[in-house]
Amino acid sequence: MRYLLLCCLLFLGLESYAQRDSTNSDTSRVQLLHSNKGRGESRADGRYLFLEGEVHFKQKEMHLWCDTAQQAPNDQVLAYGDVEMLQDDSIRAFSDSLRYDGIKREAELKNQVVLQDSSMTLFTDYLHYDLAQKKASYPQGVLIVSDSSQLQSKRGYYELESKMAYFVDSVRLNHPKYKLITDSMAFNTEEEKSYFLAPTYMYDDENLVYCESGYYDNKAERAELTGSPYYLQRKGQNSRRASADTILYVGSEDSYYLIGNAILEEESQKVYADTIVRRGMKGRFEFLGHPRFERKGKEGNQEILAGDSYYDEEKEAMVFQDGVTAKRGSQILRSETLEYSESRKEAWAKGQVILEDTVEQSRLMAGSVYYNDSTGQMLAQDHPIALMLLDGDSLWMTADTFRMEKDSAGAYQLRAYHQVQVFKSDIQALGDSLVYNEADSLFELRGNPRIWLDSVQFTADTLRGRLADQSLQELFLLQHAFMASSKEEVYFNQIKARDIRAHFQNNELQRADIQYNGEMVYYALDEQGRYAGVNDMDCSDMQVRFKERNVDRIKFMGQPKAVLYPMGQVKHEKLQLKGFKWLEAERPKDRWSLTGPYAWGLKAAALPEIPPAASPNEIPELEEPKEKPSLSPEELSNQKRRGGKK
Repeated sequence: MRYLLLCCLLFLGLESYAQRDSTNSDTSRVQLLHSNKGRGESRADGRYLFLEGEVHFKQKEMHLWCDTAQQAPNDQVLAYGDVEMLQDDSIRAFSDSLRYDGIKREAELKNQVVLQDSSMTLFTDYLHYDLAQKKASYPQGVLIVSDSSQLQSKRGYYELESKMAYFVDSVRLNHPKYKLITDSMAFNTEEEKSYFLAPTYMYDDENLVYCESGYYDNKAERAELTGSPYYLQRKGQNSRRASADTILYVGSEDSYYLIGNAILEEESQKVYADTIVRRGMKGRFEFLGHPRFERKGKEGNQEILAGDSYYDEEKEAMVFQDGVTAKRGSQILRSETLEYSESRKEAWAKGQVILEDTVEQSRLMAGSVYYNDSTGQMLAQDHPIALMLLDGDSLWMTADTFRMEKDSAGAYQLRAYHQVQVFKSDIQALGDSLVYNEADSLFELRGNPRIWLDSVQFTADTLRGRLADQSLQELFLLQHAFMASSKEEVYFNQIKARDIRAHFQNNELQRADIQYNGEMVYYALDEQGRYAGVNDMDCSDMQVRFKERNVDRIKFMGQPKAVLYPMGQVKHEKLQLKGFKWLEAERPKDRWSLTGPYAWGLKAAALPEIPPAASPNEIPELEEPKEKPSLSPEELSNQKRRGGKK
């Protein structure tokens, strides 16, 4: 009976101890709710419990399960085997062993540690967890897995209330769309928002982004990068690089904003601006705030200054706006707008266009100019005006349209058509069309052509000339050729033939070869320069030489018919040859008669100075992180879930 009574008392005492906290109102103490078996041991500092089998403790909102445990009288618990901790019905921790301080409410979890809340799962080999602060520290390496990301580092801590995780040393983030490498960052597991606290690289197969501070919101797909940020896109041998004070990415718009000292580089091109915006992956680039464009090419480096401009990536078209100044070698272009198609190699300049060559000392002005970069073809319209240096003097020319083309040898051919006008101090011309070939320096004027050289007027169906050493050498009058001159526009020297070939030296008439059906009326002068008489002669072919702009001598190729009339014995009007017209009223008097309302073309300003820009930092080579987490995501999926014991 004594033995049975002793056993009963021992059993009742142990059961009473195991259930003691169920009736104890002090919930701040660690309470033992259940164990399959156990024993008690009294020591100098109090009574210790040694428990086995489905051990369950509770303190306030915290529950703790394990296979075996030791509980000290000062609320210290050592738990082993299949350890699980639950806090607030939402935060779970798993490990092989756990040390819990019920007074400080702090836990140390070791070996195969897993921490879970509603937004993430954390893996590590050692975790210090402060239940009061709801803060987990992982000084020996960690892997955090959220809905779409995996993040690892060598050390850091996690605040469960704010859902903020902090990572230090060899931080790696794997996302379905990109990877991240840094040494220090913070991550909100609920918002999936990363904060960059050190030099950081984000990259995929083709793109790389670098920054030293800023944030990236995975859910909103929005990023703001600061601290010398840049973006690099790599496609085969080609690359595109962008940098600015701040890089802003807005995923909902699929747009990038480069704000402050923005630079965009692509192959042989570079753009500087206050702000650069890229809208859509195959959309539009906008260059805002004093953009400057640089491009390297076979024909020389090109620099362009403009106002707010844009590039349509799908159409491969660049549009410069709000006042454009472009320079390539000795050529300077100014216009209100400039559009360039990269695929077609075509450019359109519009609005007070000025194209100047400082070496050739030439200038083209027009309302609009088209240029093909591959063929060298140029089309100038809307009252185009050409200015060039010829024989040390300025030659001005205008027409409805100028067209310039290159031949196979690279020489230019200029075509001007409809209402051609030419003015030089000693040469003026009118006609419907003009063609000039650079290769042989020949020009041809058609469509009621007229040329004036000093006091001599030349007309024919076609006027064809040859230049040499920047001066007129020969002029061919083809079909219905007519030469006329006069000092005071009362008496008119005249030469008429089917064709006339005139020779010049220093732009002064030296000889005229009259061919086929030649007729001539000229007024002879005495030694005092007074009119001595008038000659009226016919001869099929003649050669007339001039001296000081007057007829010096005549050579007849055939039998001439000639009559010399005294000045007072002839009616001068009747001596005028058939087809004679004195066209002095049509003759351009000065350059202003050509430029008219387009005098803006005379005010070409100097090209603004373009300061050199510093080259962006070189992009380092990247390597995949060598560190591996203690528990991989694949192992996580196979991990036995140990919850549900509440």
